[in-house]
Amino acid sequence: MFIKRTGRFSRFLDRSAGVLFLILLSIFVKKRKKSEKPESFCFVKTGGVGDMVLVSAVIKQVRAKYPSADMTLVCSPENRAMAELMTDSRVLTVSYRNPVQWFTLRKLKTFDVLIDFGAWTRFDALISLFIPARFRLGFRTAGQHRHYCYDSTVKHDRNRHELDNFYTLAELYCAQTGVLPQYKAEKNEIYKDIVIMHMYCSGARYMCRMWNFENWKKLGILIKNSGFYLGFTASGAESVHLKAFLRSEGIDALIITDRSPGELASKFNSCRGIISVNCGISHFAAACGGKVVELTGSVNPKRWGASGENVLHVVPPDVRKNLCYGYENDADEYSMDRVAPEEVFETVKKVFPL
Repeated sequence: MFIKRTGRFSRFLDRSAGVLFLILLSIFVKKRKKSEKPESFCFVKTGGVGDMVLVSAVIKQVRAKYPSADMTLVCSPENRAMAELMTDSRVLTVSYRNPVQWFTLRKLKTFDVLIDFGAWTRFDALISLFIPARFRLGFRTAGQHRHYCYDSTVKHDRNRHELDNFYTLAELYCAQTGVLPQYKAEKNEIYKDIVIMHMYCSGARYMCRMWNFENWKKLGILIKNSGFYLGFTASGAESVHLKAFLRSEGIDALIITDRSPGELASKFNSCRGIISVNCGISHFAAACGGKVVELTGSVNPKRWGASGENVLHVVPPDVRKNLCYGYENDADEYSMDRVAPEEVFETVKKVFPL
């Protein structure tokens, strides 16, 4: 019913053949020294929308240090729209489903610096090799065997927020650290009494971050009884489910489906607040200046949570095993079952008074 960015077979190939290819190719890769005065950058980040929101903050700081540099961002079709909105880089897409597309990357001009922000997939490391670059920089992630072909590596730390990892990776070329993702959107008074909800997330272990739909219904009733309107966001296959769910439950709400990030930005910045599971939407809503209550599920917010002055996290009690990279099979899949709508409602009232 919901979107998975990659299938099981693709992840199997990434963990097996991907590792083998990188080890073999590393034999032919000669290590080079970093560029002291780079005039061109290539950034690589496929995968989720949330990661792209975080990476955008780092890219902007690289831009601040090298204002005249040529910058290109290679991403996936899933996060292209966010890349185009959140950065001023030229954006190119590449899909793991289209190997022929990878070879077209060889035709790009040679970049002074390539920074691969991928943390665990071998796919990002492989396409980084196809892109001509004088210096390649990437993560050395424990147990992932993806670092063999970089000219320089930075240890990926699973105990800190991913944004901090991204800043550490790029610190050689980054103007400053710690600045959060930000997108300035105009306010629209028409949304000021609407509370927006986002119930969906994607990825291999999306169920570890989902909340029972009956709980969303109960929370919606609590909010409507406080005198506010409801809005729900969704995209793709989620949109079909959302409309059917609202219709079957008799919930009167503003339906916001299949909108571009630019269209969503003003709504997030203008509405009363946003309640979302941990996903790209929660990160983007926070970057737009929205007041966000994020339901983290099996995700440790200190590792992956949305960040900002107006963000509070609802953390399930006694999570047995957190998601680290996002695909672990032994993560606590039922953690959100231990969170009651009344608990979320009390948190909501702290972030955007009802």
